[in-house]
Amino acid sequence: MGSVNLSESEIIRFFSGQNLLITGALGSCGRIFLEKILRTVTSVGTIFLLIRPKFNLTPEQRFQRLFRSTLFKFHSYSENQLSKIVIVEGDITQSDLALRSNDAKRLRESVNIVFHIAASVNFAVPFSPKEAKFYNLVSSSLNRQRIPENYELLLYGIKLLNETPSIYMIRPTFTPQRTNNHNPTLYKVKRFFYHTVFAVLIDALLTLCRQKPILCKAVRKMHTMCDAFKFFANNEWQFQCDNFKSLIESLNETDSKLFKIDVRKLDFYLHTENSIKFARRYVLNESEKNVFIARIKFKM
Repeated sequence: MGSVNLSESEIIRFFSGQNLLITGALGSCGRIFLEKILRTVTSVGTIFLLIRPKFNLTPEQRFQRLFRSTLFKFHSYSENQLSKIVIVEGDITQSDLALRSNDAKRLRESVNIVFHIAASVNFAVPFSPKEAKFYNLVSSSLNRQRIPENYELLLYGIKLLNETPSIYMIRPTFTPQRTNNHNPTLYKVKRFFYHTVFAVLIDALLTLCRQKPILCKAVRKMHTMCDAFKFFANNEWQFQCDNFKSLIESLNETDSKLFKIDVRKLDFYLHTENSIKFARRYVLNESEKNVFIARIKFKM
């Protein structure tokens, strides 16, 4: 945090001694929020994490797996700070969060602030805008990303992937054509001939070669995913964010440096570049030294 004087932070002062309840701490957004709290708000009170058992792992085991992930390897955290974390078994999809009676009592008596970050990632669930009062947004009126900009950003990402490929990539990435299939019938015809027929032919060849057919199954999964995202891809919503703008303007100099929430300053191209570098280094565990070898394999 450099030369930032934490004592001048109004946000840290607000959270000092406050007990938090966080849902979705193991998700993409929740884990980043938790790491920021642990690293920055050292005067916070107890941090309750609502976690459900999953994949035959207890909530405690799932948290330990999270804490061993790359995100928490860049900084050190004091034992005192880590001791503030309390794992509470629960499930937001169940009645009364599936809490034990003693846990529910403790939360009611202790919690000052709730951060509800948990969300369903099942895009196949029926969605009615009339029933929802709040939405999660990827783009906002502060830094709107429309189709043309997204396409140029995609091309930039493909260019970076071709320049610094992974050794796991088996061929150059292709550049998708910009198409608008607003005609449902035309879309289904194209999907059948471009995807299904091709998959059937390839699987037939694999079968003849006594290999396991795999492409038809992959195409079905891809179509299911496309159908799930179709509603969101074909609709656009605009929301006013006057309160968020006011929040940005209300931050003092210290908090503006500690909590960079002004998305108008976000460079999506730099963000894409950093994401690709991060994925190579920390997701695929590849060194920069093997870029040359990867390029050779990439062009074979």
